[in-house]
Amino acid sequence: MEPWWRDPLLVVLGAILGAVFALAGQFFLEKWRVARHRKALRMVLREELCAVRFDAPNQTFGGFTSQTFDQLFADVALLLPLVTAQTVIRYHFRMKHLKEFMKGTDPRTFPTIDNIREMEGIRDSLLKKLS
Repeated sequence: MEPWWRDPLLVVLGAILGAVFALAGQFFLEKWRVARHRKALRMVLREELCAVRFDAPNQTFGGFTSQTFDQLFADVALLLPLVTAQTVIRYHFRMKHLKEFMKGTDPRTFPTIDNIREMEGIRDSLLKKLS
């Protein structure tokens, strides 16, 4: 009796079976990597959102930095669900806009109490979505 590696059919079947196992392993490894990355992204965004403090009566806020959002923009767009990503991006751009207005010395350019409360509501809803 000849060894199995001399039978071309068994060699081809072995190669196909090996390729299937390798592709399945890569698929599950990639799924695990994306899930781990998504979890880390949610944690970073939650920490960044928790750092922001709103003071509606005084029409101010503090603790917002856009650097984290700027650096993770592509990850937010690729890894988060569409509605959550849109909300994060909308929050980010609105906060940047309000922060720019706060740099001015004219009190008419400061955010209104409604602006501050709206952003606080968006932040709170994002914290719930990212939990």
